[in-house]
Amino acid sequence: MPEDTELNIIKGIYTMSFPEEERREWCELMKLLNGSEPFEISVIRHEGRCVGFISYWTFDKFVYIEHFATENSIRNLGIGSRSLSEFKERHKSMPIVLEAEHPEDEMSKRRLGFYERNGFKILSREYIQPPYSCGLPSVPLYLLVAQDSGLDAEEVAKTLHRYVYGLEV
Repeated sequence: MPEDTELNIIKGIYTMSFPEEERREWCELMKLLNGSEPFEISVIRHEGRCVGFISYWTFDKFVYIEHFATENSIRNLGIGSRSLSEFKERHKSMPIVLEAEHPEDEMSKRRLGFYERNGFKILSREYIQPPYSCGLPSVPLYLLVAQDSGLDAEEVAKTLHRYVYGLEV
């Protein structure tokens, strides 16, 4: 688990990197981190300091990256690619799933390209991220997978909807 000072840095990166509809309330994230759920946060460090994070869930058939972000100041230095590569190596026995925005603007196109260059492929174009809390909208996203061993997109979506978003499926 990250130290308190690292959690403060992660909180800042988290709130700056993701729009409200694509993140949970920080207190809810802390409950997950301190609870019994299969949820963890891996700190990304550069030159000894926290510069980003990967929050993820470990399920029976796959690992799901809920959020992955780095500070703006270290982008384009290869740190994100290195971090994903190290994460994939630590979880090499399992497929890794994440959600990505549809490529509708320059930033979302670059983000999808980043994931594709790092070994992720589209598992489903017909995926809807449920709202994290009341009053927030659902978000149409792609499901991406790396290290795929024949995952079924519908089964992945049901698992995410049930455990990550708390929906009955």
